[in-house]
Amino acid sequence: MRPYIVDNVMCHDSPREGGLWLRTICEPCNGLASRYDDAYGELANRVSLIDRLNRRGFAQPSHPYGVPSVHVAPGRVARSVLHGMVALAPSMNLMHEEFLTGLLKDDTQIRLPPGLQLRVARAVKPLCRIASAYSMLQVLGQRQVYDVFAEIYFAPFIWVLCSKPPDTLGHSLIELERWGDATDWIRYSSTATRSDLRDVLDRLPTTVHPIQRNRQQWIELSSPDQTYLLEGLIHE
Repeated sequence: MRPYIVDNVMCHDSPREGGLWLRTICEPCNGLASRYDDAYGELANRVSLIDRLNRRGFAQPSHPYGVPSVHVAPGRVARSVLHGMVALAPSMNLMHEEFLTGLLKDDTQIRLPPGLQLRVARAVKPLCRIASAYSMLQVLGQRQVYDVFAEIYFAPFIWVLCSKPPDTLGHSLIELERWGDATDWIRYSSTATRSDLRDVLDRLPTTVHPIQRNRQQWIELSSPDQTYLLEGLIHE
């Protein structure tokens, strides 16, 4: 995957040695992000457990918009997700330097830049996918747009960092399906570890990623030099 760095020099040509090259989080950032990964894992495990109980016929507290009754550490989960997203989107350093600095300093007063949203939905199909900025357009049938700055898809969740697309492109799939809005989660203290998910998220709809829909109706727009994408299937 290009570009990559050798001896502190950014390279764009294919490496002579071949193999798989990834642009990943540097050691200091990875160490900081790992402080919060357990909170994300605990949330995912709790939601997955409720899914398994529901499939076995055990009644669980219901919510009109699909939000399960589980504890969450919203500030810690948001930091875990956003650290991964800024690693996927290096342009954050140019476009939102103040936010990135606050994230890397673990600032307690950090806010997402104006216009950016952190949205989340339930993912039911066993796809794993991480990607930087790209767009998908539904050109047949109802005109829709799926436009993201960064994306992390690991069941049971799909997270996107996005902004409202221009109306000329069509209706936003994220808005049409009314994905949950976790934009303010980053404002929660890292000491808030037992919030009820129903209190910090108004809805959590189940969705199917556009690449898993009718591909004859959707086109994908990406840059071979600036879009980073890795995907696979999860085998249980």
